[in-house]
Amino acid sequence: MEPPGYDGAGARYEKVRSAHQDIQKLLVEFLAPNSRASHVDLACGTCAETGGIAQDFDRFVGVDSALGMLRTARRACQGLFIAASLEGGIPLASESFDSVSMIAGVHHIANIEGLVDEIYRVLKHAGKALIITNSLDQIRGRSVYRYFPGTLEYNLRRFAKAQSLPSRLQDRGFVAVATDIIAREKVLFDRARLSRLRSGVLDSAFWCLSDAAWKEGLVRVEDALTNGERIEHCRDRLAICGIKP
Repeated sequence: MEPPGYDGAGARYEKVRSAHQDIQKLLVEFLAPNSRASHVDLACGTCAETGGIAQDFDRFVGVDSALGMLRTARRACQGLFIAASLEGGIPLASESFDSVSMIAGVHHIANIEGLVDEIYRVLKHAGKALIITNSLDQIRGRSVYRYFPGTLEYNLRRFAKAQSLPSRLQDRGFVAVATDIIAREKVLFDRARLSRLRSGVLDSAFWCLSDAAWKEGLVRVEDALTNGERIEHCRDRLAICGIKP
């Protein structure tokens, strides 16, 4: 299929990607938002996860390359929003933020080492970095991919680079680097999810498909649901954090 990208998907993305309670809890506990702190959310999208804490910071900045997502974010929460690709670096001053987050975006970045360097650069001393992504086991737990041949392998390749994040953070000089699985949840892929899938491809794993392969996959999912097949969807997340000394 023609990769739709996220630029025009802000309103639809906001409807299907709501904040997750476990992620919200981690954001508050680890980042400790307060009226004296500054925070930047990288690949912020619509700020579906961070929008609820944006007002708790003295300064909140969101960075994303998709203008449509940023327009939705501006309506949803207060802060400064910058349109920029992170492949060229983070367009912010060195040692200017108390914390950095990146949620469900690192698999879109080609240069992981450069990203870690930039996060370290913009953080103040004792600044906190929190990256939320997926482990490869979590990707394998999304059984809907089996109805769309090629999507599982495509997604595993994209997320493989994220698995090196803990060691890259340590190599760069971050301390107290830790990982944890959060939002432990498996849900059933039902007709409501199929309807959302038909209405707009917001999971970029499907962008590798031709139009014909996409439509054939939808038919296979429809047939599976009609036949009572159990399609589980793993919604676990892998949280990786570190502190700049």
